[in-house]
Amino acid sequence: MKLNLILQPFSTVLLLNNFKLRNYLILFALYLVTVSFANAATFTVTRTDDRNAICVTGDCSLREAIVAAKATFDNDVIDFSTGLGLITLANEIEIQVPNGTISINGGGANVLTIDGGSGNNRIFSTIFATLNISGVTLTEGNGIGNNRSGFGGAVHVDGGSLNLDGVYVTRNTTGSAGGGLSVEGGGVLRILNSTISDNTAFNCGGLTNGGSTIAIANSTISGNTA
Repeated sequence: MKLNLILQPFSTVLLLNNFKLRNYLILFALYLVTVSFANAATFTVTRTDDRNAICVTGDCSLREAIVAAKATFDNDVIDFSTGLGLITLANEIEIQVPNGTISINGGGANVLTIDGGSGNNRIFSTIFATLNISGVTLTEGNGIGNNRSGFGGAVHVDGGSLNLDGVYVTRNTTGSAGGGLSVEGGGVLRILNSTISDNTAFNCGGLTNGGSTIAIANSTISGNTA
């Protein structure tokens, strides 16, 4: 595991020793399975644009799928139709205290990319939510959003938890801290089988942590600049 990590003072970080890694990976996998599929409803994204209307079977954007998932009382899964390669957003997608866990499951970081778009916006912002993301690349986020603008180029986490598995966070930027990711407010960030690289910020090019917990396994954090 390669790490190039800058953390703010008084933050709590869990970096795993090799002899603990196997047990952690097993527990982490079981955690993701538990939160992702208990009473899960599935919404399938079929569009590559950022339409904001109503998600219906066979015609649904990523933003519409997340809105639909937030409206249920279940732990929901968002997957993607075969053939989708690049989804480009018009502005940030915000997830505030949904009724259950939302799991975004892509087909692989080399297959599906979510691009922040040409505007000044980050990709995701979560507020006391639980969000799982797997098998996607998150790129071209600019860290601008409704909550803590300037923190977290691709994703900002305020409380709750963000779990990344098989995710590339690359070529994002922000004017303050956390070019790739930002977590604060007692939140939890878990990073597994992922890469955080080539992100830029004024401080903490890869990720920044304000009073929260970060767990990292089998991942690379390198080539970020501040």
